[in-house]
Amino acid sequence: MDKIFLLEKLQALLAIPSPTGFTTKAMSWLKDEVMQMGYEITPTNKGSFMVRIKGKSGGPARFLAAHVDTLGAMVREIKSDGRLKIVPIGGLPVVAAEAANIEVHTRDGKTIQGTIMPIKSSVHLHRDEVNKTERTNDTVEIRLDQVVDNDEDVRQLGIQVGDYISLDPMTVVTDSGYIKSRFLDDKSCCAILLSVLKAFVDQQPQTDTIFMFSNYEEVGHGIYGLPDDIAEIVSVDIGVVGSTQTAKDDRVTIFAKDGATPYDFDLTTQLVDLCRKNEIIYNVDVIDAYASDASAAVRQGLDVRFACLGPGVESTHHYERTHVSALEQTYQLLIHYLNSPILK
Repeated sequence: MDKIFLLEKLQALLAIPSPTGFTTKAMSWLKDEVMQMGYEITPTNKGSFMVRIKGKSGGPARFLAAHVDTLGAMVREIKSDGRLKIVPIGGLPVVAAEAANIEVHTRDGKTIQGTIMPIKSSVHLHRDEVNKTERTNDTVEIRLDQVVDNDEDVRQLGIQVGDYISLDPMTVVTDSGYIKSRFLDDKSCCAILLSVLKAFVDQQPQTDTIFMFSNYEEVGHGIYGLPDDIAEIVSVDIGVVGSTQTAKDDRVTIFAKDGATPYDFDLTTQLVDLCRKNEIIYNVDVIDAYASDASAAVRQGLDVRFACLGPGVESTHHYERTHVSALEQTYQLLIHYLNSPILK
């Protein structure tokens, strides 16, 4: 794996705001990257696109998906004092957004900076209430970095209810190989898929393989418009590192079950066997508060085998962390998977 390529693409993608529903710029960037490799793309009506690579053999196709949409927020109310009330997009915990630098994206293309703050944030004014106040949508607000004293001042900036809000990802790559950032879910896997596409520029996978960068995964409808010849779907999404989980942030996680469904036994077993045979560091895990594009696809009634795998990530939907080793192990598993025969 070309680590420099992967990390450069990951950092570039993390820097592009893409909360669910506001992914046009990120999608345009991904399209450019894919087309520069020489691939043709098939756009979808909902703003995503697919890439099909011809395989060595005929027959059914495989489908890989990673999602570029992230958590974010939207302007819910312009308050009389010039502050903004927000509503989260996706599963953004309010506590994870406290003191986050943000951008408000207006419908006429302006970008206005600010910060998500507790309404009672000053210890000198509110003393113990600063610590005791529960963080909810009603106890935090956006403090705009503009001179505004009332709601009309805010509207004069072009801000309206329904404008998107993106958070600073705060990306850091450490000397020890750790990657710390918001939105490693799932931009880390988008960067991995770019690396896999790069690897297949001069070779063919075993069977036709379709890649999709989905854009509504965080709200449950990221997979759509799939070709009829797909037999296997693999969602490339993050593993969840924590005290109750087997996932680790230096290896690939293979899911046996998530909160929606058990994954296909035979396909999951094939992935495990590929790890064992090729010395790929992995864990099999079960997670409850989780769903993927693959599990969403089968809930639509698609007749496919389905699996989910991805790099272990700590503090998911917060300030996340993984290790370049986890990205590499995920990449290696995908390469071996695409070079293996499709299940009968």
